[in-house]
Amino acid sequence: MKLLSRRSFVTDLTMQTGLLLPLSLTAQNAIKVDPLEEKPKVKTTRHGELTVNTFCLGRLKVNCFIVSDRNLNCIVIDPGARAEVILDFIRNNRLKLLAYVLTHSHLDHISALDECYKAMPAPVAMHPDENDWAFCEKNQWEPYYPLTKPVKIERPLKHWQSFKDGNLNYTIIHTPGHSAGSVCIWFPQQKIIFSGDTLFAGNIGRTDLHKSSFRSLLRSLGAFLALPPETKIYPGHGQTTTVKTELATNPYFTHVPDKTNVK
Repeated sequence: MKLLSRRSFVTDLTMQTGLLLPLSLTAQNAIKVDPLEEKPKVKTTRHGELTVNTFCLGRLKVNCFIVSDRNLNCIVIDPGARAEVILDFIRNNRLKLLAYVLTHSHLDHISALDECYKAMPAPVAMHPDENDWAFCEKNQWEPYYPLTKPVKIERPLKHWQSFKDGNLNYTIIHTPGHSAGSVCIWFPQQKIIFSGDTLFAGNIGRTDLHKSSFRSLLRSLGAFLALPPETKIYPGHGQTTTVKTELATNPYFTHVPDKTNVK
């Protein structure tokens, strides 16, 4: 299988997701996107005693995840928009929020963080290589993604760092490329991974942004080579997939060097 050129990659991703919007783009000249839903639907999937609640939020349709255990402890992954939707779900289901975990700091993944944090404080986890971008003035797209007010990062993430929040046991895999501090959040017992914008179904994240690197992203894909084939992938945009499917069909795995980023 031939690896797509960067030009082909950019064209392909534009057609599939509409995510290739310059960060300085204004609402007046933005590409047409579907209007926000009044009540975004939640998709609930159970993995043993763990539950993944998926919301598609905001103009760039980011997947925000609320992951909970049987004791109603939960973490929020990538609160990118619609803070009221996230907060209402936690309250209505009587969940106990233990952390906000960010796969990276682009506006569509963190714009609701400050509002959520103010209403419902919990430790915020983010890789330090995202610090220079997360709360800078360029990381906004008015009126859809206003500048996120700074919050304290209580958990600076490291590669292969493990956390136990209630009965939620997960490991951080640093996967630079889409951004310098991009991470994936791996639940080895349930064989699921949240890939942020590192890996999509049949595609990978953009590499034309601040401190992004196409070469680094290809190396980061090596992490997926070491995961069980049946591992389910929850990406930052679009539909779920599996490691087996991506290894067989995703053209970007053709020239992945080796099992880098795996302990």
